[in-house]
Amino acid sequence: MGRTVKEMKTLTALLTWQAILVHARPQKQSAKIIFSNDDVQPLGHGDCDHEKGMLYWLEDGQCYDIGERGPCNFGEVLWFLKTPTCIPQNEVPNTKTTNELCNDDGLIYWPENGLCYSLLTQGPCPEGYWLELANSTSAEAQCVPQPCEDVELEVFWPESCKCISANSTNQGYGPDDVCGPGSELVWSPYGEGVCICKDNYYSDEEGNCFEIGSVGPCKDGRIWGIANGTIACIDNYNEIRVFDLIPANNPNGIPKSRTTQTQRCHVDENGKCRKTLNLRNRFGDSENFTSWIAGFERRGSEECKTPVCDGDMLPWLDGRCYQLASTGPCQDGSWLVLDSVVDGEPVLKCKSKKCSDGIWWPKTCSCIKNPVLLKAQSLDFTNIPNFVSPCDANEQILLNPYGDGICGCKDNHDRDTDGKCYEIGKQGPCDENEVFNSEDGVTSCIDAANLLTGSLI
Repeated sequence: MGRTVKEMKTLTALLTWQAILVHARPQKQSAKIIFSNDDVQPLGHGDCDHEKGMLYWLEDGQCYDIGERGPCNFGEVLWFLKTPTCIPQNEVPNTKTTNELCNDDGLIYWPENGLCYSLLTQGPCPEGYWLELANSTSAEAQCVPQPCEDVELEVFWPESCKCISANSTNQGYGPDDVCGPGSELVWSPYGEGVCICKDNYYSDEEGNCFEIGSVGPCKDGRIWGIANGTIACIDNYNEIRVFDLIPANNPNGIPKSRTTQTQRCHVDENGKCRKTLNLRNRFGDSENFTSWIAGFERRGSEECKTPVCDGDMLPWLDGRCYQLASTGPCQDGSWLVLDSVVDGEPVLKCKSKKCSDGIWWPKTCSCIKNPVLLKAQSLDFTNIPNFVSPCDANEQILLNPYGDGICGCKDNHDRDTDGKCYEIGKQGPCDENEVFNSEDGVTSCIDAANLLTGSLI
């Protein structure tokens, strides 16, 4: 049976695709698509040149052309379905395009060499680059630089143009800051971070992650569990053990990868990747794969830019600017404060307020009650009878970036080298006929007679 050049190219691409499916693994990337490897025979078995379309037939130890009759019966041709096998000639899957053959198993076709590759692997790209989805409509990929140094430990968060720890918060930002408790971060097909629930955690309708067997969002003594293949609040019978509610691990014992594809999740209306119970690793057909990638949207731009904030506002992980010691993006009862400084960059966190109706005073480890926090983050005690301020006469209680109360100079005052606050333009600590002045943070005494209008700061 003769074959055209076009058929040979299609068969070669299919054969190479099958080889990648069975045993190919990127050298430096552990993020990969996981498939079952039961009943698989490597194509390289024997001395057959599989790149030229040759298959090894175990029964007689000979090499045969794929797509030819070879050792098969009349009306059959040799094909590769996990192992070399004979299939009816009219069942040869020659009606699909090369793209579809790759997409059937969640791979991307690379037209420059006719091979199939997993997204977010080096594939045909240079060192330090990986394959990233370029067009979800036609499932096209492109080689781009890896945005993070270690793509297993970090993911890129486009709203802040930063690489964020994927599953820990040892320092800097972590998944709890961008996703909420019980979450971790995985890579989307576009090479961006996406929120997903941790192992044995599943999300409710609002996208909050809760551990299986815990109270979670449930009430009336019910627990967060699995019932009839769905996640729901179920009755807490004493005979139900927590580990009975937890889905079994990967039967192959293969460690999970940090990609949305191997995590078997789909983007929901909250923008989080929701895990689906009992979803097969293999997509089965190209339509399923293209539908899956179509659920993702690229959030960043080609040139990532952090927002420029006005005044003393700072950028947060959602790409917006907020005032420190304000509720900002945080939930009720929490506020945005400075947590630490890492590599010269401020790290902001949403933390619970220590005082519900006052200011935390660290010197006494107690709350100063009754004062009302003004918009300018200062307190006015003039209308509070019998209140004794912990600060000096020319000072007021302010909030520092960490959310603690401190004593700061009042408006139009500055702190001199003796540690006290003095009003600018007044004598203060200066000699007679001199006034207190401050310029560029440096205080001094100047001659009042030579004082020019507008020279005071």
